[in-house]
Amino acid sequence: MVRGATSMAARLKYSARLGPSSNVVRVLRGGSSDGGSEAALRAPKATSPGTQLPDKNQAAGAGARKPKLLDRLREALRSRHYSRRTEQTYCHWVKRYIFFHGVRHPAEMAELEINAFLTNLAVKEKVSASTQTQALSALLFLYRHVLGREVGTLEGLIRARKPRRLPVVMTRDEVRAVIGELKGDYRVMAGLIYGAGLRLMECLRLRLQDVDFAANQIVVRDGKGAQDRITMLAQASKRPLLEHLKVVREIHQRDLWDGWGRVSMPYALARKYPNAAIPSLPICLMTDMTSELCKSFLATRT
Repeated sequence: MVRGATSMAARLKYSARLGPSSNVVRVLRGGSSDGGSEAALRAPKATSPGTQLPDKNQAAGAGARKPKLLDRLREALRSRHYSRRTEQTYCHWVKRYIFFHGVRHPAEMAELEINAFLTNLAVKEKVSASTQTQALSALLFLYRHVLGREVGTLEGLIRARKPRRLPVVMTRDEVRAVIGELKGDYRVMAGLIYGAGLRLMECLRLRLQDVDFAANQIVVRDGKGAQDRITMLAQASKRPLLEHLKVVREIHQRDLWDGWGRVSMPYALARKYPNAAIPSLPICLMTDMTSELCKSFLATRT
């Protein structure tokens, strides 16, 4: 008897490893391994006349998981076309706000908790006034556009003081000395940022079609606040930029020969114009290419 109980326990332990769909489980449940009992188990149970079966849509809706708070925050930011940097910053402050209050959900907190968090930033962490305002903007967006609740008056909030400081302006000799220490692409970028008054991301996202060498102008697309503007192209930056473009053009042509050379398309333009990210080859390259290379290049565009 003891030996039989031991063998039965071993069989049950082995069946648990195999999973509920194994033949061992069907046998232990009293069915055969040919699938007859499985069909009986799958058969619908008899219900009384007054009992209604649940709708499939209702069952699917009940089983669907509600999106997480940060996912809802990202969706609200992207639907309003906020920048990715703003999205990352707002998510960062919402995480800090949640962990500051012991991983409590923001829906359970209100003005008192917001006040405590912002006061802690100013008093203990000694952040700047702009940093505290940034955190406040993130929390206000969370409550208004994600949780659907207005934030009342934050009484007793200690705001970080914004000191008045004189800007440090470098002389021309100092700027020339700093740029002279840079090499390669970094020197070209520093010259453009200083001469045209560009921000860092505006310089990195600058496209060739937005640079007018004849009129000495640069068109900044989608700058801060999603605004376009026109700025000047310094004479000292024209020659290094033209030399840089020669090198980049050679790299781009080699990428096109290899079937690459794609660019990123913003928003939904990649779906609307699927071939716009793959530029055409110049005429001089097409005349030198063999038929096999032409076929392989055209195959990448289809």
